[in-house]
Amino acid sequence: MDILPDDGASGGDGGDNVVTTGPTRLTFVPNSRPARWRARLAASVAGLVLVSGTGWGAAEQMAMAAPGDGKYEPTACGTKVPATMPDGGPWQVERLRIPELHQLATGKGVRIAVIDTGVFFGRSDHRAGMNLEWRDFADTDKAREGRVDCDHGTFVTSLIIGQPGNDPALPPTDQFSGIAPDATVIAMRALQQSSAGDDELEPLAPTIQAIREAIKLKVDIISISQQGTDDPKYRAAVEDAISAGILVVAAAGNQGAAGPTYPANYPGVMAVAMTNAADQPDPNSQHGGGMTISVAAPGTAVVGLFPLCSESDCPGGGPAAYGSQTGTSFATPLVAGAAALIMERFPDLTATQVQSLLEDTADMPAADPSIIGHGIINPYRALTGPRPPALEDNEQVGKVQVPPVEADNDHRQRNIALVVAGASLGIVTITGVITAALPAGRRRAWKPPTK
Repeated sequence: MDILPDDGASGGDGGDNVVTTGPTRLTFVPNSRPARWRARLAASVAGLVLVSGTGWGAAEQMAMAAPGDGKYEPTACGTKVPATMPDGGPWQVERLRIPELHQLATGKGVRIAVIDTGVFFGRSDHRAGMNLEWRDFADTDKAREGRVDCDHGTFVTSLIIGQPGNDPALPPTDQFSGIAPDATVIAMRALQQSSAGDDELEPLAPTIQAIREAIKLKVDIISISQQGTDDPKYRAAVEDAISAGILVVAAAGNQGAAGPTYPANYPGVMAVAMTNAADQPDPNSQHGGGMTISVAAPGTAVVGLFPLCSESDCPGGGPAAYGSQTGTSFATPLVAGAAALIMERFPDLTATQVQSLLEDTADMPAADPSIIGHGIINPYRALTGPRPPALEDNEQVGKVQVPPVEADNDHRQRNIALVVAGASLGIVTITGVITAALPAGRRRAWKPPTK
């Protein structure tokens, strides 16, 4: 879900700039996957119905680790989406080589703040999973159809920490998995709706508050799948996060060549574009107007998870559901998760160096760099290539520091050195004279010379 500015409106937060959700394509039977994948999965898709049995690797692993501040209760989240695996399967799993990545890193020890809608995976009665926490900054007065909207936030979060599937009938690349399943996500609810019309506005203040809280919590990465106005408070919060050493990853937007969006266009932010299963830019991936795209990631009809509950009633044993969505919103968490893998494997790298490594190792297909930046992320190459230098100042790479020569202020040492040098010179001179005189003295039998 991407958030677009509406210059003519004001929100419910006393004059602050407001944001509104932009268009999002929500589909459940995508046809972008190559035909060979659809054929291979046709016989097995029917078995991938409930998360608790396969793709989530037991939904209880992703239960809420701790209650929030009481503004909303995640068990009120719900959705109407079907629970079956979309036709074509999770193509992003193979494209990013996620099973192979997990042999190298899983994101363990890395903390990611996901600023989005609410998040819920359907197991309120089991709180054993400790890699998902939540905070609430949004109001709840826009709950629709008797439920809190957690669809977008749940989907985004699943792309990061969704547990690998374990269906023995499927190869690993056909099973859903988040890219960094052992990372810790702090789900920060700053938005009330996953998708809304241009006249349904939400205040920007909760997102700013969430960024400030993420800084206090000392997270490693902030993932923001939304677009807002260029607000001074927003800019300052993002700048402070970057100054604190946090990697900020943001969706570029879904409006094609519509120009810059925020926070993606703020300096230092990784602006993420989206590509399809053919490694081509999605035509709706936003660019232009001077916006600098950092990298791209799969974002067209990617497979993730939704909360599956019956309206406002979400039983404790309720499962999550598969679905697919298209948008830079969903490319963004894949980049954030890839960064978490790098941070685990190379813990001495700074956020800036992690960003540079993702950019330097990206795959660049035949595409306009203004659309997908450095290319499609290749986290496997980033993890297996030469270990990058961990220097605060990259300009010092390859240079040798020579210590300066200190001034000689001790004249006594200098004087002693001069005396010793002078005495040595005198001894050498006398020795030379004697050596030259010896042969002549022998010839005269040591008698004085005659005139």
